[in-house]
Amino acid sequence: MLIRSSLMICMAYALCAYSTNVSSLFASRCLAGVASGFVPVASSALAQISNPETRNRDLSWITSFRTAGALSGPALGAVLVWRTNSFRLAFLASALLSLITLGAALIAPNVKAEPELQSAEPQARQSFSTLVWIPISVIFTLTIFSMLIGTWLPLTLSRISGAISAAPVLATISTAAALATMMLAPLWGRLADANKTGAVLLATLIAPIPLTLALNLTGTPLAIGLVIVAIAIVGVDSIGLLSGEATKRLPDQDIAPFFGWSNTATQFGNALGVGLAPILMEYSHALPIAASVALDVISVILIIAMLRGAKG
Repeated sequence: MLIRSSLMICMAYALCAYSTNVSSLFASRCLAGVASGFVPVASSALAQISNPETRNRDLSWITSFRTAGALSGPALGAVLVWRTNSFRLAFLASALLSLITLGAALIAPNVKAEPELQSAEPQARQSFSTLVWIPISVIFTLTIFSMLIGTWLPLTLSRISGAISAAPVLATISTAAALATMMLAPLWGRLADANKTGAVLLATLIAPIPLTLALNLTGTPLAIGLVIVAIAIVGVDSIGLLSGEATKRLPDQDIAPFFGWSNTATQFGNALGVGLAPILMEYSHALPIAASVALDVISVILIIAMLRGAKG
């Protein structure tokens, strides 16, 4: 599955580089969508080969490196286009990077879950029902929470200082928040491994609530930026910690489906959050923030239910 995804992504970006009209570009991006699945499969493999005692830290490195890629990718693409005056090279560079991931996939350990015994099948199904759908629902709500704030931020900065002047401020805030996530995610993972993961996970969800509410009390870009960075610091890797906590209790054959569904929940949450934010702001500027806090509270309740059910 890693080889399939890497190879198809390479082909998709190569087609993007040589697209001559909107239809061919659209088709190449559709191919890239079909090629998705690299991160869920890689996360599943890492979860299965890592020790439960260090799983949170190991999975948090995926968050850290994905954030690093999200930071460096646009910067490298901009430099390529600026120096060569050609958008094509940026796509070709992405295709080359996909070939590098293909090489990594070829040497990666081939992890395949052993089938459960027939007598344990009902227990495994019950485990999948309780320990997969609850965290997937939480991932869905947390993604909407994140995208509501992420869409509220540029709209608010544009209203305060104008669209053009807000651009460098937005870039600075987003970069600072991403750097905080990149550097602190492994530390949160290590803290969760050393202590009770559930308590650390709940802390990363409860701590951002007052900070999120404070966004309605700030009226300057500097204050908004500081609050956004603070939210990124205290809630740095809730989804990663949640994934680590869930996979510790799942049979091996359910880990890969869990990451697949969590990726689907993330994509739908991204789309829904981006679409809802401007609609809510039409009614009230504070409504996306209130909705974000409500979703965060729902996530806390669901995680407490999951932890209590696991103990039972």
